[in-house]
Amino acid sequence: MTAQSFSCEFFPPRSPEAHAKLATACERLAALAPKFFSVTFGAGGSTRDLTLDTVLKIRAATNIETAPHLSCISTPLAELREVLQHYIDHRHEVITRRTQFDLDKALEREHILEGLKIAVDHIDEVSKII
Repeated sequence: MTAQSFSCEFFPPRSPEAHAKLATACERLAALAPKFFSVTFGAGGSTRDLTLDTVLKIRAATNIETAPHLSCISTPLAELREVLQHYIDHRHEVITRRTQFDLDKALEREHILEGLKIAVDHIDEVSKII
């Protein structure tokens, strides 16, 4: 039997009250461990400018993967390219930051490996001392 998973879809909030409701909903739903969240692009791209902002806020608040929708209906090709490039640029930045964070953490622990290498290089002397 395979484990069931679920996701949640949100509409970008347009008022302070809606922002508060979304934050509460995301917090409560995150506790249920959904596979991911997604944010709509709105009919005809009506919430286009709010979609990525909402995705970023949800991701920061919950640490759950959150994906933006994209509407190709009634959207000029140049605008689709612009939106997609914006999403790509954002993901590139996220991956770059995450990789740098991981590298920094590894470098903080590099001294442990250096110490172990010194011990291995001098194992005969170390064993006599022990």
